[in-house]
Amino acid sequence: MPRTTIRSEDITDDQITTDTIAVGAVNAQEIGANAVDTSEIAANAVTPAQMANSAFLANRNYIINGDFDVWQRGTTFNISAAGPGEFTADRWKFMGDNFTGSLTRNAFATNQTDVPDCPAYYVRWINNTTMSPGQKSQFLTPIELIPNGHKLANQEVTFSCWLRSAAGTIPDGNVTLIKESAVYPSVGAITTTWTKFTHTWTVWNSNQPYMWIGFECPATYALLGGIDIAHCQLELGDTATPFEHKTFGEELDACQRYYCKSFSYSVVPAQGNANVDGAMLGKGVTSYDTEPFISWQYPRVMRATPTITLYNPRAAGTSGQWDNWSNASGASARVIWANDFCVRIDNGDGKLAAANAWIIHATAAAEL
Repeated sequence: MPRTTIRSEDITDDQITTDTIAVGAVNAQEIGANAVDTSEIAANAVTPAQMANSAFLANRNYIINGDFDVWQRGTTFNISAAGPGEFTADRWKFMGDNFTGSLTRNAFATNQTDVPDCPAYYVRWINNTTMSPGQKSQFLTPIELIPNGHKLANQEVTFSCWLRSAAGTIPDGNVTLIKESAVYPSVGAITTTWTKFTHTWTVWNSNQPYMWIGFECPATYALLGGIDIAHCQLELGDTATPFEHKTFGEELDACQRYYCKSFSYSVVPAQGNANVDGAMLGKGVTSYDTEPFISWQYPRVMRATPTITLYNPRAAGTSGQWDNWSNASGASARVIWANDFCVRIDNGDGKLAAANAWIIHATAAAEL
């Protein structure tokens, strides 16, 4: 009886190639366990581009909050005279010379497909001022290189993002990429259609603890309509892979290494904002002159000992002081000790009334 099956000896070398196998003809269920091992995979047969959606490339994005999901300080920032800089979206900073403008969080339409992988938000950056020669406006983020083991000296890296003009085409040369070099390359002409921008370079051989990545608008041009920015990523190699998504919890935890607050996440820290949720509570006593006395443990260990700012939530209360949430504020709230783990706060010049409970808010900033 003739054979109706095909054995391996019936197939000549190179008779079956990838071109002769239909797409989808062989799936994972049809490959036996351990049927393919490393010895059967040719060198360089699997490239980063082919593994773009795999777990092998987890944590490849050096930019924290590159998808603009975390906004602990608010979602709208108006700049009247930029100078030393102001943090906006977590890890992102507005800097520049004597310009007015704004930075706002904007939501993508549900199920939009212009920017892949369904990001929730994009940033709109507006610069209303044509500045004097030599001046500039910038929107950028610091990337810590030491002590995290992410020292990129002499490494080839690729930055990628999605850009769109909010009104009309922005001519080539009017928005540049900030990187650690003497010359900032142009991102090209920016149209009203979302477009992916990429740039590859080799990082300088330097012992610097961090470097800046972001965008600059020169003095000769004003972003009156604004530029929209999404999906910012910096990774090793010469290939811009698809954006690496992280959960909101992962991004928030990473951001809180540099900035955290006692206020609820959705509440913008401010003096007298009438919000007591999360406020720290102390009790006056009769035996010690510096009561109340409390410790605030940050949500996570911070990058360094942070700068602490105290807030009184009562509108009519004294800024930065303990308050009884009724009719009285203290006058001597102080940080008596702080490290990267917690802070201790008391009342430095006389105890407060023992009959009352006293509240106070705080923020902790250990930005680069």
